[in-house]
Amino acid sequence: MSITFKYKKMKNLFVIILLSVGFMMNAQNPKKGKMEARKEIRENRSDYSPQQIAELQTKKMTLELDLSEKQQKDVNAINIEIATKRKAFAENRKDRKKLTDTERFELRSTMLDEKIALKAQMKNILNDDQYSKWEKKTAMKRLAPKKRHQRAKQ
Repeated sequence: MSITFKYKKMKNLFVIILLSVGFMMNAQNPKKGKMEARKEIRENRSDYSPQQIAELQTKKMTLELDLSEKQQKDVNAINIEIATKRKAFAENRKDRKKLTDTERFELRSTMLDEKIALKAQMKNILNDDQYSKWEKKTAMKRLAPKKRHQRAKQ
């Protein structure tokens, strides 16, 4: 009798330990660490100058698309222009109030015009194979936030 009683006690103790470990693991929030890391990256990234951002972007594109020296210079000039505009836009965003419908329309229209101009410039700089790779990469960047949002809902 005493063996079965000890066995039941150990079994109950094991179940209690297992449940407490399970509750502790669920109580921790793993997303909090990721969010803090992303916020830190965003804060550190804002310290880069537009030239530094453009240089990093150009190097990434060189690795992905195997750009020549002339292409690197041309793409770097475009990236500096884009980074400068983004930096100015981000600084103005803080001061801006709610936009009216016409202001929002004008802003979106100018952004789309800039995207069209960028596509035309890149088509002139890159060869056909590089341009198709660049198109696929930019399309994937646009879809990435939507996929993350869908995964979060599930």
